[in-house]
Amino acid sequence: MGKSVSESSVTKANTGNVFRRPLSSLVTAMGHFGSWLFVAVAVMITIEVVARPLGKSQIWIEETAMFTTIVAAFFLFAYTYLQKGHVRVDFISAHLSPRSDFILGVFNNILALVFCGILVWTGIDMVKSSRMMEESSPVLLLPLWVFQACLPLSAFLMFLVASKFLKDDIFVNRHKPEVQLSEGSSDLKHFIPVLIFGGGIAAGC
Repeated sequence: MGKSVSESSVTKANTGNVFRRPLSSLVTAMGHFGSWLFVAVAVMITIEVVARPLGKSQIWIEETAMFTTIVAAFFLFAYTYLQKGHVRVDFISAHLSPRSDFILGVFNNILALVFCGILVWTGIDMVKSSRMMEESSPVLLLPLWVFQACLPLSAFLMFLVASKFLKDDIFVNRHKPEVQLSEGSSDLKHFIPVLIFGGGIAAGC
């Protein structure tokens, strides 16, 4: 009886988390699905490697593995971003004060919004163009726009994740004691890393 009550409580808690955090739940589900797709790719490649010396190689396996890899990768982009699993160059931020690191993080989130927005815009144009031209894969004749649609979809989810991070910075993280401006100190020095980083980006463009 106690076990049933406990399982029921866990189920209700998980259901509640889905409705309270729909973005995190959706991105996490897509990330798990993408991980399993990579397992499927490994199985397909193994079959192809074994079958090729026997003269039973199937050309459709190579194409299926390629498109499955594309879908899996795009499904995992937003999940990795949500978990902050992307490689971060922290040789500079590791030497910054908490407030300077916070300001630089806000700047990075804003850049991520702009970058993901551009990807969504260009991705949608690419999908539209592919549909108009009726482009398809060479072997299975699959419509390419279906797989190309993973780009704007993934970029849109990353845009939402970046928006979540920025919202957390503005409404939660900026009130933490370690990022508060010390009394009597100037806030200008905390913006120097952002100015240097922004200047580097402008010079690169």
